[in-house]
Amino acid sequence: MSNKNFVRRAVDALIESRTRQAKRYVERFEADHRLSRRTDSTKY
Repeated sequence: MSNKNFVRRAVDALIESRTRQAKRYVERFEADHRLSRRTDSTKY
């Protein structure tokens, strides 16, 4: 049973890592998008 707990914890850690990575990616995308929208609005 200990083996299942280890595997479960490993899978949970992988999912958590991917979730954090995805959040950082989205935050970066949104920040870049806001910056480019601000820059674009000054062109017109």
